[in-house]
Amino acid sequence: MSPRSIDDLLKKWGAAYGVEWRLLKAVAVTESRLNPNAVNSADNESIGLMQVLCRPDGLGGCSNKLNVDGWSEATRKKLFDPSFNIRIGAQILAWNIRTYGLPKAIAVYNRWAERTALVAGPFENQSYVDAVLHNDARAELQMLPNRQLAEPFDLFGHLQQAHRNAARHGSTHRDFSSTNSPWRSLRRSATSSSRDG
Repeated sequence: MSPRSIDDLLKKWGAAYGVEWRLLKAVAVTESRLNPNAVNSADNESIGLMQVLCRPDGLGGCSNKLNVDGWSEATRKKLFDPSFNIRIGAQILAWNIRTYGLPKAIAVYNRWAERTALVAGPFENQSYVDAVLHNDARAELQMLPNRQLAEPFDLFGHLQQAHRNAARHGSTHRDFSSTNSPWRSLRRSATSSSRDG
């Protein structure tokens, strides 16, 4: 699949669920390096572009239950389909953003235990969050016109500063078992990925 085709899918599902497509792409780059066939060697359960977790049910499906559109159709095989994978990942990330704001939404996408962290971190998986923000900044810069900027502009630095400023607004979070949560059941260890269900 071409990078342009992947971008088109990221734009489609980002728009459908209210997630900026460049941020969605930054997560996909960090999770899989945009490889639709990626499988996490550590658990053999995180699949595809967005590394959506599928715990095998023994029948080709996923035993974890996600409260997102289309999950009832999920199988390990189907998660290798870029459109389906991005569709699921976009919904998870969108819910995280609505619930936690950035950068915590990114941390929770990667690591379920971060739901109890302060809104602006630092997080146990801070290097992951930083990598996503760096990839998001690179995607943003690629969209700028090919011209010399009047003065140096550090988009990544601006994003980091914005997230530090967010820390001043408190550290409360909502309980992840909310009825609006994309996760129907919470059978996770403290180190499990947030994509588990």
